[in-house]
Amino acid sequence: MARVFISYRRDDTGGYAGWLADDLRDRLGETQVFMDVDSLRPGVNWVAQLQNEVTSCDVLVAMIGRHWLTAEDDQGNRRLTDPHDYVRLEIEAALERDILVVPALVHGATLPRAEDLPESLRPLLHHQAIELTDSRFRADVQELIDTIEGRLDQSPPPPVQPGPTRAWWQAPLLLYVALPALVLAVVLVAIVTWSSSGPSSRVVFFDRLTDPATGQLPHASDASTAEGYAGGHYFIRKIDPGYTLVASAWTPLGPLSDTSVYVSARIVNPVPGDFVSVGCRDTFVGTQETAYRFELDPARQHVYLYRVFIQGASRKSTLLDDRADAVAQRAILPGGAWNNLAFHCDGNTLSASVNGQQLLAASDPAPFAAGRSNIGYFAPSGQTGEANFLNLQVLQP
Repeated sequence: MARVFISYRRDDTGGYAGWLADDLRDRLGETQVFMDVDSLRPGVNWVAQLQNEVTSCDVLVAMIGRHWLTAEDDQGNRRLTDPHDYVRLEIEAALERDILVVPALVHGATLPRAEDLPESLRPLLHHQAIELTDSRFRADVQELIDTIEGRLDQSPPPPVQPGPTRAWWQAPLLLYVALPALVLAVVLVAIVTWSSSGPSSRVVFFDRLTDPATGQLPHASDASTAEGYAGGHYFIRKIDPGYTLVASAWTPLGPLSDTSVYVSARIVNPVPGDFVSVGCRDTFVGTQETAYRFELDPARQHVYLYRVFIQGASRKSTLLDDRADAVAQRAILPGGAWNNLAFHCDGNTLSASVNGQQLLAASDPAPFAAGRSNIGYFAPSGQTGEANFLNLQVLQP
């Protein structure tokens, strides 16, 4: 039976990776698919476990979204150029073993050019890619499984070669024995480069947002708004043009404190002032609501981070951070395109990313303690409209 390792960046293709893992496990078996957030146990040495998984898998599926190549770290450096980048290390290890490596293109992505890749990753382009699309996802996954089974029927996977052929996972241990100060720096680098994938996190909520039969968000309507599952995604519609508040759909979990929320979102025919939102620590007590909210206006390619406090008819939103510069414009796909949103609420620190690029960061000296996560949509007064969502995930440390 094939063992499959799924390599991905959560901010780029996290929802699709979870979707793929579910389908592969249905076909291949629960223990035959490795995906970090599901397969890493709390407290384990993730570097050591990744070493075991990469060296024992038969197949590596490299999930490539539209920002896989251009994703940047907090210093603005392209992640793939970092020799310690976990995605780069995973793929390099698989290529060196000469096992079946399948580039899986999602969200309309294409394979990068050889000159845009580190030399060690260029052999990836010699492997036949497969496209995973929303409209025929199950059929595409079946094609992937057929590819895996056809290849493995032809020849067994090559054995792991002994010797230090790129024992990247062994370096921290050797450094720990010889140079304790240096190993601390290496560990810190590893933590930073791993932060967007979060191996120590666990998924506490996941909804593909495609199927009303398995959907977990509200499906209702009134005179002002409507929300539900239709057309292979979740929608929130503003029906009444005079309605001025944000229409939101809350996850059933809560209250939660430290969370990371991931979702793909788009607005149908957006106009300036339209925005989609992701919220955390949203709490109602009587007529009082408190929350943190990350908002994206795709028409203006502008993002905002708010601290929201509502008491009855009084509403106070404190702008903690916003961005509409050239970096934001490169990261945000304009118009009605899908954008991958990530919102991290960690203690008194908040950060938000679009398509793998961190754009916002702030701290709150008096943070809200806990609450529910949500997604939302706002259209300006006098306008109607609709926002669509896919692959909603909530993770906790």
